[in-house]
Amino acid sequence: MAELKKLKQGEILFTEGDPSKSMYIVKAGRLIVFQGKGSTEVQLGDVGPDEVVGEMAYFDRKPRSASVKAKMYSEVLELSYKSLETQFDALPNWIQALVKSINEHLRQANARIQELENQKKFS
Repeated sequence: MAELKKLKQGEILFTEGDPSKSMYIVKAGRLIVFQGKGSTEVQLGDVGPDEVVGEMAYFDRKPRSASVKAKMYSEVLELSYKSLETQFDALPNWIQALVKSINEHLRQANARIQELENQKKFS
């Protein structure tokens, strides 16, 4: 069900715009979540042990909204979306709807942040 992946410092886990099929639990190290802006990167956050990254795309199957790379040597457990479907489908419908709604609000907030960054860049 879960596959351990080892990442070297600077190694990319996934890239903004990539199709998504898995989410990851950080077991060791730290990951940087970022978006590319031309030749620069805007760091959106970082993720450490026992935190999850790549979960947003599970709920809406949209492409990755950001890129993720290892800040240092890191280990992550890859959980395929397919293996999680049965567990998610077993949740009450209202919980599924709530999680999907929160996810959509987060995507909208990320898009707005990106829009504001672009305005700032061209001002």
